[in-house]
Amino acid sequence: MLLTTTASLLHIRSHSHIELDGRNVAFVNEQRRYLDVTDGVCELLGYSRSELLSMRIDDVTAPVMRSNTSPLFQQYLADGLQQGEYILLHRNGKEIPIDYIARVFPDGCMVARWEPKKVKQLAS
Repeated sequence: MLLTTTASLLHIRSHSHIELDGRNVAFVNEQRRYLDVTDGVCELLGYSRSELLSMRIDDVTAPVMRSNTSPLFQQYLADGLQQGEYILLHRNGKEIPIDYIARVFPDGCMVARWEPKKVKQLAS
């Protein structure tokens, strides 16, 4: 298991996909487990990288979205590209709405870039 994880991280770190470069980027596997994340993802969700690498997408998904996670991911795998809106869950329980774009590249790399939505302030 450790060798597989190490090999996977070396593969991820040894290449990049410029189309999805950004502050909040996450790499996953077919079981929806995080393989690597940027510092921005760690800050956004309130977890360390090592904590996130032991988690799955489902673990940081807002309860309102959880029933959609598996079907959305299966569609993503089938199509190879997906974009839309999603709601993540910060460590403290706060919901984080995001826009995302995710791709499955020919080399098997599965990566997503997240952009937190701007919260509109009501005028006082």
